[in-house]
Amino acid sequence: MSEAVEVLRQFKGFSYFTEMSDIINRLEDHVASARMKTTPVIDFEKNESLKGLDYLDTIYHAIVNEHPIQLKYRSFKARSANSFIFYPYLLKEYRNRWFVYGVRGNGRILQNLALDRIQSLEVLPQQHYIKNTFFDPNTFFDDLVGVTKNSGSVAEKVGFKVAAAEAPYIITKPIHRSQQVVERLADGSVILEIEVVINHELEQVFFGYAEGIHVLYPKTLVELMGRKLKKGCRTIYPFKMKREHAQLSYLTFKKNKKAWRACLLFNYEDFILQVRLSHIRTLPDKTLSTFAHLSRCGLRLQVLTGE
Repeated sequence: MSEAVEVLRQFKGFSYFTEMSDIINRLEDHVASARMKTTPVIDFEKNESLKGLDYLDTIYHAIVNEHPIQLKYRSFKARSANSFIFYPYLLKEYRNRWFVYGVRGNGRILQNLALDRIQSLEVLPQQHYIKNTFFDPNTFFDDLVGVTKNSGSVAEKVGFKVAAAEAPYIITKPIHRSQQVVERLADGSVILEIEVVINHELEQVFFGYAEGIHVLYPKTLVELMGRKLKKGCRTIYPFKMKREHAQLSYLTFKKNKKAWRACLLFNYEDFILQVRLSHIRTLPDKTLSTFAHLSRCGLRLQVLTGE
């Protein structure tokens, strides 16, 4: 092993081996720590509990030897597993998950399958292999964040504003290699732009920064993320309102046989708690105390009167 590392180390300066530098460093550290029985000084991110890693070697050799594979595969959305023949072309790692690109049976649509969703695999060396004419692995990921690119997808310019607190992190570790600074604002925030295919992984990156990123364009992405944020609010906030303020969801007050009614509604777009009061001129003390309590919970109130 040590001799092999010595040979590889001689090539680290060549551009062809640039992408292998981290692997060579890791091998060097592993050999040195094993020889001297010391603690390693280099550690790479890993997930040893990830399923499907035992298929890596088999799929790799199937690609090299141009052999189809028989898969039993179940996606997260499927109710049961499906069996089919798959022609593998490329293995791809993204955030500690492994994917294989290829086509099914007689299909002509490029797909990527997560190795952790494979339930069984069998190599079919005797069957005809459909060679890759569907994509170029050397350029396929140039305009991509993650692994998902649908047929016919094209890159779009995506602009987003980054809060001052998050700006240093995103500038020093760009979301995509096309990232450029469009404008630096006085408050320390920046407007950045990337040119990528819009996909689920890109959305997850933006959602991961929460209020630290505000997507500016294109309009389709802004509206898509807005809908998902609203749906998330409807999933989370109604539960909290029912649990913490169940007695406040509908208020009825009686005085001299005259009823006051207040209906609490949550506006997910503006994050304003709207209170509608019907046929009321003065607010009972109990209603005022309710408003005070909600105000302490950080909710802004907008009072609407009339029918």
